[in-house]
Amino acid sequence: MKWNFENTGYLSGKEQMDLDISNALKLAEDNKSQFPLLRIYGWKPWAISLGKNQLDTSINYQECSIRGIDIVRRPTGGRAVLHANELTYCVTVPCKDTSIAKKWYESIHLFLLRALSPLHISDLDYVKSQPSFTNHYTTDMSKACFTASAQYEVECKGKKIIGSAQMVHDNVLLQHGSILLHNDHLAIAELITRNDNEKRSLYEYLDHSSIDLSTILSREVTYEECSDLIYNEFMIHHSIPFL
Repeated sequence: MKWNFENTGYLSGKEQMDLDISNALKLAEDNKSQFPLLRIYGWKPWAISLGKNQLDTSINYQECSIRGIDIVRRPTGGRAVLHANELTYCVTVPCKDTSIAKKWYESIHLFLLRALSPLHISDLDYVKSQPSFTNHYTTDMSKACFTASAQYEVECKGKKIIGSAQMVHDNVLLQHGSILLHNDHLAIAELITRNDNEKRSLYEYLDHSSIDLSTILSREVTYEECSDLIYNEFMIHHSIPFL
């Protein structure tokens, strides 16, 4: 199966989500001339993305406006993400049912894990089993994506580095996710809460459950460095190998 790769760089949240959706629609309409795609990108200005069905009642719109932070809605599920200093990936590939989508979820994360291997991070691994989110989703901490890890998402010593979400529509899988380069994602605690106690609790919870590449390596990891790692791994196979 032939694949395409694109590094579209920095665009606004709306532009990036429109591109994700457009690429999925093109593949659904004509999967004979359109190829599966791995696209990577960044966000300028920073933006909060909400899951498809997530309520926006907790968003502090005034604070987001003051800081120049956009608010967009993803076509996929999951919880809120502050897209700051990160690299976002998006995969669009033919997929006929949800059981195949689950296998792609594993394959994509294993691909990303291999891509990051030249960084020589000890204890970098994927989550081996699916945790129960039943209790977590009843708490205020569940408003933010990086407070919990799903099976196959990438962690370091139990702290989440890559958060992903997917959808299947018209026999096409769209999966995208955030690779944390710096710890700016923690600022979401000040943007989706209303009082100081909530802000402090969510910040501490996020700090305990997630980590970024620059913090792990005690040096700056740039978008360019991370994009090169992903491109190099992609070129080994000219695709994302399916299990």
